[in-house]
Amino acid sequence: MIDIQRIQNLPIHFILCTERTGSSLLNSILNQSPEILATSEELFALYLYPKYRQKIKYSEKEIHQLVHDFVYLSEKNLNMFFSHLKIFKNHLLQHREHLPYQTLIRFIYYHFFDLKDKSELKVIADKQIKFLYYLKDVLKIFPDSKFIILTRDVRDNVLIRKKRNLHHTTDIVYLSGIWNDTYMSVKHLFEKVDSKNILIVHYEDLILQTEQCIQSICNFLNVRYFPEMLNFQDTYKRFIELKRPAVGEAYYQKMLDFHSGLLKPISKDKIGLWQKELSTDQLQKIATICGNTANYLKYDLYSQGTTQLTIWDKFQLLKARIKRYYFLKLYLKLPIFIKILIKKIKGKSSTNP
Repeated sequence: MIDIQRIQNLPIHFILCTERTGSSLLNSILNQSPEILATSEELFALYLYPKYRQKIKYSEKEIHQLVHDFVYLSEKNLNMFFSHLKIFKNHLLQHREHLPYQTLIRFIYYHFFDLKDKSELKVIADKQIKFLYYLKDVLKIFPDSKFIILTRDVRDNVLIRKKRNLHHTTDIVYLSGIWNDTYMSVKHLFEKVDSKNILIVHYEDLILQTEQCIQSICNFLNVRYFPEMLNFQDTYKRFIELKRPAVGEAYYQKMLDFHSGLLKPISKDKIGLWQKELSTDQLQKIATICGNTANYLKYDLYSQGTTQLTIWDKFQLLKARIKRYYFLKLYLKLPIFIKILIKKIKGKSSTNP
């Protein structure tokens, strides 16, 4: 039985980051705690807000529409990370007489990782790749939240992105622009939020001083630290095996590949790769683009100096900003039905999220 009174009092805090910063590792560790529900990269709280922010009471038809909107706006495979949709819908119907927006979004968060025992749950920690682009909107909806800024040495970050071809390009300048456009908003966060509610976590500390790092995060979130949290590999393996029939073989294999590190002991092998694999010219360009932002996050990029950017470099930076920064800003402003239309054009199925 869903305890709606308990759910609506759960604090929601955020892990803000970009790709390849150890965020999946951090989530896996945090989810070992019975007091933390660490969710992942669904933007429903922002996307549903314009349409549902003033609703409190729902008809049965409106609940069906809400579930439809949620599913089509999802960005990952809900069969992997979310409760069965029939169960979710039935729970919503049971409480449709009183679902103000702040309760609704907590209710949705609660249905992530349905296999997790939530009897001792005290906090929701939502990992978000894109929220650093949307801070003004996030702060409007979540004025009392805490924020963990998870970051990584940009030199290693762009190198790993380059190897993974995450943005369909291997251009170092383009990838540096993505990193800088993501983290430059951290200054705005410190201007708007009390510094005691912001914690900067470096990937390097997460890897090299894992226990100390996780203890500081638990303290920040006001929950207990459990030594068992570091034994995440077997739990993650069991989780994806249990979800394998629901998500299908192709997605299962994709998860194994993309998050292969979660099945192995924590390794420091990917720290400092830039020292061997990036040229002086590449390092100078990264420092020119990201130096100020990196310095704010306690990374010094200037040991190799800076350089003049070419016209082609400036074009790559503009392209990166348009394709990521401006596109995401625009996409957030689109009405829900336009977002759903885009998903339908791309072939997303509401019956198989």
